[in-house]
Amino acid sequence: MSTPFNVPGYEKLADVLVRAYAQASEGKGKERHAAAGEPFHEQVICIGARKFGVGSMLYQAFKKAEESQRLPLDAAKRELFGGIVYLAAAVIELDRQEAEAKARENNDVPAAPSEPEWINVKPSEMLPPPSTLVQLKLRDGTLSDVSTIHRLTERYLMQDVAAYRIAKLSEGHF
Repeated sequence: MSTPFNVPGYEKLADVLVRAYAQASEGKGKERHAAAGEPFHEQVICIGARKFGVGSMLYQAFKKAEESQRLPLDAAKRELFGGIVYLAAAVIELDRQEAEAKARENNDVPAAPSEPEWINVKPSEMLPPPSTLVQLKLRDGTLSDVSTIHRLTERYLMQDVAAYRIAKLSEGHF
């Protein structure tokens, strides 16, 4: 692999990537999302990728791209830089998953539990994107069918939801 940002003919790509990096590390991203000294891979954006899956980052990047179409040029560029950062968070999560899988193959870490943990619903907590397959645990103890957040929130009131868990997207079960 070449040294970053010095390949002739790729200067414009390098410029865009550097501006997206600057927005995340110095601008809006750092102001809104980073606690003092918190590294990017431990910020809420990357925690979200771990908690809700890479698809949540892809959805956020899509949303940024969609929103950019209705904004003045400078604001549109800022939205698109944000989308690039969400895609970077997705890559970081895929790298983490790959490293974890290699560590398991080498017996360096125990295998992850077969069932995903229940995630308690808090009023301020972001839910996964509407297309995420989940199962809900209601406050009365009953469990919903596995379905998308969108469909389940049409059926159940959020104040009745105690927790949820994310299904394996490719298999539709836990």
